[in-house]
Amino acid sequence: MGGRGSVTVRFTVAHTAAGMIDLVTRLSRVAQPAELRVTIERPSGLVMDTLVERGLAVVPIHPNVV
Repeated sequence: MGGRGSVTVRFTVAHTAAGMIDLVTRLSRVAQPAELRVTIERPSGLVMDTLVERGLAVVPIHPNVV
């Protein structure tokens, strides 16, 4: 792959406290937080806060770049 990543999993969760628990649960099935790299379109808000609080590396990417 030459240092490039690939999509491991993609899903949608509700933007609620229960949805954030679902998000963290699903991500924990993929790998440990220290091993995950998550891309996100918006660099602020509930999703971003939840991921960072759980120790995940989060990379904001503007949708026009992809």
